[in-house]
Amino acid sequence: MSLFTCPLERKKTENLFRVMIVLGIIAFFIALSCYALTGFYSRYWADDYCFSALIKENGFWGGLVKHYTTWSNRYAAYLLVAVSEFFGSYAIQYLPAITIFVLVLSIAWNVRLILNILAIPSLGWIPYLLGAMLTFFILYTAPNLFQSLFWRSGMVSYFAPIIFWCLINGLVLFQTFKSNQTQKNFHLFTLFTSVLILFSMGTSETFAAMLTGYFAVLGVGLGIKFKNIKKIPGFYFILLGVLVLGWIIIFLAPGNQVRLDYLTPASDILSLIHISFANALFFLSQTFRTMPIPLLILCFTVLLIFYHISAGLKYQHTWWGSLLIILINALVVLVLLICLCAPTAYSMQSYPEARALILGRVVILIALSFLSAYLGIHSHAFMDKIVDTCLVSILILGLLWVYPLRDAIKSWQNLGEPQARAVAWDARNKQIQQSIKKGMTTIEVTPLNSVYGIYELTSDPMFWVNQCAAKYYGAYLIRAVDR
Repeated sequence: MSLFTCPLERKKTENLFRVMIVLGIIAFFIALSCYALTGFYSRYWADDYCFSALIKENGFWGGLVKHYTTWSNRYAAYLLVAVSEFFGSYAIQYLPAITIFVLVLSIAWNVRLILNILAIPSLGWIPYLLGAMLTFFILYTAPNLFQSLFWRSGMVSYFAPIIFWCLINGLVLFQTFKSNQTQKNFHLFTLFTSVLILFSMGTSETFAAMLTGYFAVLGVGLGIKFKNIKKIPGFYFILLGVLVLGWIIIFLAPGNQVRLDYLTPASDILSLIHISFANALFFLSQTFRTMPIPLLILCFTVLLIFYHISAGLKYQHTWWGSLLIILINALVVLVLLICLCAPTAYSMQSYPEARALILGRVVILIALSFLSAYLGIHSHAFMDKIVDTCLVSILILGLLWVYPLRDAIKSWQNLGEPQARAVAWDARNKQIQQSIKKGMTTIEVTPLNSVYGIYELTSDPMFWVNQCAAKYYGAYLIRAVDR
């Protein structure tokens, strides 16, 4: 007998829950729309000029060859920028909105697959709510959201890979648990997954390392599931081969040495492991120290949702089994974070850039969501004795929707800053283009403040940002002079 008895019939309870889910989707959609609106004020900053100038001077494929041979192994990052440039300079303003809502759909697809595997009713809109919720918390907890999302050069290397990871994971889930696949479908899905892996590894070494850790964990999981290495699906070994091919392309890039000449690589493998492990632990502890409230809200919300949708389902569990799952989950998080930190530890013996750490936040948020869902499913044994599944949990969910709306109000109030910055950039852009039309080759402009750690035009025309901007606009020299 529960302390709070549900005053509603089962059907009315389900209808109320569906209404609350829709309200949650609306709340998170409003919050995500504010982030998307902020993205409309994105402009060219720092490396954006270099990418665009490279494409302008060498063409689509010529720019790729020059980028790979003279500077960087991030071939996919270049290709994503090149596709953006195909739609014109104003396409950069729509990229944040597009990537945000594509990520929502990608996560929702994964959630639907997982619910089908666990035979849990999704009640229609649950995957979209969880997709919007996770996307919101990814943005809200990002260490440097401006560099990770609103700066195109950072977005193609660190935010876009999150979408690729979701797609790869969804395809792996589909291939692993879809028993009625035909041979034709098997080859098709394996080919598509292979292309995604090979492409996404070229976004950044950070993501490539994390994806490698993911496949290592996946291999262990498949080994436990099938209890025999010979029974592991063949597509996994094909994908491992693609992963190796991706690393060969990354390591053979002639541009690697150009960048390493400016850096101080780790001296030996033990130093690499030590630095990576220490940085992973520091990031993990920092996340929980600085983000306790959003993490608790995410966990509690996911727990309540899965507590409700799993009502009436019977799952066997033991306390030892639950403890083992928690420990395995923590170990997986640590492995992925170590992999994420490894490239920076190898190349610079330092902590990863804040924009790259958004990938680490994604790992932590997914792990916490998984544990919360697990606790929600298995909590009926003791929670049903305290509170009824229907009214109290539903009303609490309604209160939790205030959190994204609160952030939406804050984002709306802060729109003035990116808007003013975009207006100043547009005025400077217009000035430069008019000067070019008049035949001027040496151009002086009013400087803009550097924001969120991104370099701006300086008074030194030989500074790399000035040189890239000059190439982009077709000028000889550009400098920013404060008069």
